[in-house]
Order: sequence, then structure tokens, then C-alpha cells
Amino acid sequence: MTQESAAAAHVVGSAIVVFMPGDVADQDQEDVCNSLEFSLRATRRQFTEPEHIKEWEGALFSSLSTLHWFLQSSDIPEKQVDLPNLLKEIRLSDAEQRLVQQAIDVLASKMENSDALKVFNSRVAMPPPSSSDVPSPGIAGSLSTLDIGQGTNQQTSANDGDTQARYQIVVCSVQNGAIAAKFASCQFVGPTFLSNVLFPQSLRLTKIRISASTRGLNLGSYAADRDQIKQRLGTAGPSTQAKIVLATPSHRQ
Repeated sequence: MTQESAAAAHVVGSAIVVFMPGDVADQDQEDVCNSLEFSLRATRRQFTEPEHIKEWEGALFSSLSTLHWFLQSSDIPEKQVDLPNLLKEIRLSDAEQRLVQQAIDVLASKMENSDALKVFNSRVAMPPPSSSDVPSPGIAGSLSTLDIGQGTNQQTSANDGDTQARYQIVVCSVQNGAIAAKFASCQFVGPTFLSNVLFPQSLRLTKIRISASTRGLNLGSYAADRDQIKQRLGTAGPSTQAKIVLATPSHRQ
């Protein structure tokens, strides 16, 4: 009898990817992360300035389709949402919401995830920040704010300009023996000094848009290209993947 795999989470570029507990094998998780990193890199090169979410998302999924990803359902057309209800708006189950929220919480608070946080911060801002803008993770043991743009907690004038950011939440599970992934693309514009990317708190937040779909990955077909993708990622520069160390759930009486 195959042992059930534990839940897992990763930062892949501007995406937070979670794997529900079950039978998502390690190799399958690697395939998901590598194919997503490859396509995010390609899309990022194509769009160096802020673009409409559907144009950017279309380019991402076009790239993924060449790596044997396919559309299962278009769950949510582009819409504006209320941030406190984000995880519900993208139609995650209760269990999926809990795992995504856990990944977000520990990404922002556990020192073990400082590398993952730094990767994420460096990939979500549009246009991409300069190297001097990439924030250093952790101040006095605290990672409570996910900063982008200027990469600072220090308040600046609103005249310094707004931050535009884009990130993805990807929730993976096994359905009928194949990988199924819920993709949610999120984009917002807000002042740099209050840019908490995952849950912006600025009262001057002007807009946040989401779009969601469910995609499948043909693992058998991808296996034929696996080595080539790994080789190309190996020559593309520093990896934009990092494992998120999940907190051990507390046991309550």
C-alpha cells in the first residue's frame, strides 16, 4: 500500500504553489514546479511592463500548453474582488483554503522561509525591481510584511507612485490519477509603502483583479521533455523556486 504524501508548498517565481495531502509524488511535484517556472520566466520576458491580466495570463497558459498542460475548466472570468474574501472568491474548498492560508502565514513569519520570501518578493513587482529594490528578508526576526516595489517598510509619500503587482496561487491535487491544478491570477495597484502583496491593507488600494481556471498536466507526455526543461532551467540563472516550510498544525483538545 502506497503511503499518503504530506501536504507541501513552494514559491515558484511569483506563484505560491501548494500540494494537497494525498498521492502527489515527489517527481510529479517537481514536474509541476519546473514547468511553471519555465513558463513564468518566458512570460516575464515577454511582459516587462504592467499589462492587462488576461493578456499576461494568456501568454502564461500558452507557454504552459507547450509543456503538456491543458484546460479543464474556466472557473472565474476576470473580476474585481474584495480582499478579505479572496480565497473564497477563487472557489477553493475549506481544506484548500486552510492550506493556502497556512502557506501564506508561514511564508510571512517563519525565518526558515526567508529565502522563499525573498524569491517571491523579487518576482511579483511590475515592472521588475532593480537589484537594489529587492527587499532583504527578516528584520529582528520578523517577516510580517511582504514588501514589493521599493522593498522597504518605511512610509513614503504617495506621490512616489503606485506599486503594480501580480502573483498566482496554484493548488494541486490528484484527480482520477492525474494532476489537477486550480490557478488563480491576482493583480493589484496600490501605494508602495503599504504593499502587502497577498492581502493588501491600504485604504488607497485602487483595484485588485482575479481570474481563475482549473488545469491538468499530462505527466506521461511531460516526462519526455523533463530532462530538457531541467537542463534549460539550469542555464537560465539562479533558480526562482524555494520550498515553503509549513508549520506543524497544533493539536487542540
